[in-house]
Amino acid sequence: MNDFPHGYRPDLEDVSHLVATSQPRDWNQLYAASSERALDERIRQEIKGRIIVEGQGRTNSCGGHAGSTVVEFNRWLECEELDQRSRWAAYIWGQDECGIATDSGVQIDGLCRALSSKGLCSEGLWKFTGAYHRSPPGGNAALQACLADAAQCRLSSWEVLKGYAGVARWLQTGQGGVIAAVPWYSNWYSGVGELMPQPNGVASGYHAYPLLWLTKRLQGSRNYVEGPNSWTASWGNGGWAEWSPALIDWLATQPGTLFVGMSDLDGAAIKRREVNRRLAWFAK
Repeated sequence: MNDFPHGYRPDLEDVSHLVATSQPRDWNQLYAASSERALDERIRQEIKGRIIVEGQGRTNSCGGHAGSTVVEFNRWLECEELDQRSRWAAYIWGQDECGIATDSGVQIDGLCRALSSKGLCSEGLWKFTGAYHRSPPGGNAALQACLADAAQCRLSSWEVLKGYAGVARWLQTGQGGVIAAVPWYSNWYSGVGELMPQPNGVASGYHAYPLLWLTKRLQGSRNYVEGPNSWTASWGNGGWAEWSPALIDWLATQPGTLFVGMSDLDGAAIKRREVNRRLAWFAK
């Protein structure tokens, strides 16, 4: 588990550029029903059984782990295939976009630019080693193989989301996963169960965490949101935890917090057939 202060770099984040390059959805085009519906339990368990809960060790690569998990989930949404993508390639290519060359975290803006321009190669082509390095073993030939494989898993669009309402609407309509870049609190390092607890004390750093779907657990009339951390299966509930709507809304008010929806869909031209196919995965 990582207790370094800069796994995510809000001090360098270019939020204005993220907003400027967003492709906001035409939500009326998508559908007019409630956004607060959970992913079908059978489908949710199937995907959970195939997403590998990763461990970032003592590196500051949480952004790469979160980005690779979202790309894997988006690939499942696109073609119902799910294979592990390289968390380290996501981290290093995101750093390249930010001009960072040490193990000191990554900006979400840089991560989005890297995943849209390069895509993301398979884990087998560039494996996580636990030690900071800037190129895959095998030199230029290995790098070219990574880039060729990465092209099949590109982001098409992203959007900066506001609080729980924005996160829930993005997830429920099958747009893709969300990266939650948030302050991290001392009681979140260990002892977490199925649910993320309310923060206890002062933030001790910043962390990037993927949120993938709404669950059937309710807080009032609003569904919890679930995703896997990058601190191995010994954290949370097998590496996963559910976030309450109130927690997401509270975090949205804290300095440095950023929720970014990442999609393989072009926000400007979403086909009705694709929308209907994805909506069929959600519980009525």
